[in-house]
Amino acid sequence: MQQRLSSPAQRRRRTVSLTPLIDVVFILLIFFVMAGRFEQDGRITLARADGPADMTGDAAIAQEPRPSVLVIVETDGSLNVGGSTLDAGSLARSVDPDTLVVLRLAPDLAIGTMVETIDSLRAEGIDRLSYLAPARD
Repeated sequence: MQQRLSSPAQRRRRTVSLTPLIDVVFILLIFFVMAGRFEQDGRITLARADGPADMTGDAAIAQEPRPSVLVIVETDGSLNVGGSTLDAGSLARSVDPDTLVVLRLAPDLAIGTMVETIDSLRAEGIDRLSYLAPARD
């Protein structure tokens, strides 16, 4: 049995081709770009009642004086107007559609409760909402 020894000149050096790797990277890039969501999730846009007109996003609210009502949103999500507790339906019936409803949020109000309150107000037809941020200690 004869053993074949190959000389270094006879051995071909193998190189790693980067072309398949680059192809895979581009295919993954295209996949994630096309599979990504281009739409924004539902956002809540509110005009700040205590900010300047250019910060509110709705300059018409700051320029035109319109009637407004202050609603205090308690920690449990209840609406307090002038010392009386109302639900979203009775608040919608008591205010004019052109009235700006200013929400004063309780300092320890949960975000989920705030969103549910805003959704219930909008479901009752109150679309002109603004908010006062809770005072920071």
